[in-house]
Amino acid sequence: EAIEIAQQGLERLDRAEAESESTARALREALARRQRALAADAPTLMPERFASVEEDLLDAARLAERGQLEAAKDAGPALVAAYSQLELDALKTDASDLARIAIERARKADAHRYAPQTFGRAQKELGIATGILDTDRSRVAQANVHARRASEFAARSEHIAELVQEFDRMDYDEEEIVLWYQDQLRSVTEPLEGGIALDVPNHEAVDDARGRIASLVADQRRTAEELAEARLRITTLELASTETTDELAAKQGARFTAELEARLARFQEAQREAEARYARVQALFPEDQAFVYRQGQDVLLETYGFEFPVGESEIQSSNFGLLNKIARAIAEFDNPRVVVMGHTDSTGNDEVNQKLSDERAQKVGDFLVEVGGLDASRVTTKGLGESRPVATNETDAGRARNRRIEVLIVNQPSSELMEAVSTAPPSE
Repeated sequence: EAIEIAQQGLERLDRAEAESESTARALREALARRQRALAADAPTLMPERFASVEEDLLDAARLAERGQLEAAKDAGPALVAAYSQLELDALKTDASDLARIAIERARKADAHRYAPQTFGRAQKELGIATGILDTDRSRVAQANVHARRASEFAARSEHIAELVQEFDRMDYDEEEIVLWYQDQLRSVTEPLEGGIALDVPNHEAVDDARGRIASLVADQRRTAEELAEARLRITTLELASTETTDELAAKQGARFTAELEARLARFQEAQREAEARYARVQALFPEDQAFVYRQGQDVLLETYGFEFPVGESEIQSSNFGLLNKIARAIAEFDNPRVVVMGHTDSTGNDEVNQKLSDERAQKVGDFLVEVGGLDASRVTTKGLGESRPVATNETDAGRARNRRIEVLIVNQPSSELMEAVSTAPPSE
């Protein structure tokens, strides 16, 4: 019996969907104008007028639902005119009026209580806009800039207030709020290869996501430039075809298209290889030994596992395992350049720290050449002393993070491949 009732419900839904499509076709232009009125924020600026037109639209929809499509179509022109007028009147409304409405809406959502800083910024921006107009009515454009900011801050404060009140209703403690935030971060970065690691400090997780997204954006930009070049060359071929035969132009265009597709395939394969290589290098190091960052096609190893005696630079045998991992990470790349950088904490004077960081970087570089088998001409070492801390020097933990060796693996072959892929002209 339950299945039979459910089936009846599905059949009704099918009919409703079909009727909805018929109504949309009959009132297509009116619905398009309605979207433009919505985009102009007409429901907020003129709620009563908008509600009245909405009721007329519902009446026309009911006619269509009863099969009276012609009658519904006859109502269309009046609806188009009404929505168009709403859009025009909304666009003519002063930006300061919009800001006042947004602020009042935020106040009703208790934003002044739950998001006082953001709500206060909205009020401040509106005050600036009003002050500009009070002193000089000709500076409307400048006033509107601040009014729009006021609207943005007001809307933001409203959403913050809603979220804070939701946390209150759910009786979230501080840890549950952080877990909620991490879930949001994971959801946003899910499209990235491998997602995002949440077992690291927040700033590292954010920096990692930002770096990987920046790399993707750069890759996308290079691809767009290449496609633009392709379109230009295809256009050139099309123009040339007026001087040659259509058959010759078509052959030239097909050959260039094939070369472009092959070039894009090489680019995509290089990207996949880079992602896989980065994942393999990252898997080599536990968190207490090193952090691994991707910088475009290059990789930076920020290592904390070295145990140098205080004031000395000799490598201890306990660090051979870490050094071997670094050598294995470098071996993932095809003849890369390697830059080894030594860092110290702020203990001691600058001169001593500079000398110590130089010596420690040199010792690590020597090991990579003598034991790791790297070409000495491809390895550069330098000490940076205490000049680039990554943590506070006021705590033992912070000083331990600052006493580090960084190894930058410059993936020159892959960089050259990317350059060749993005700039090399197709063969004649």
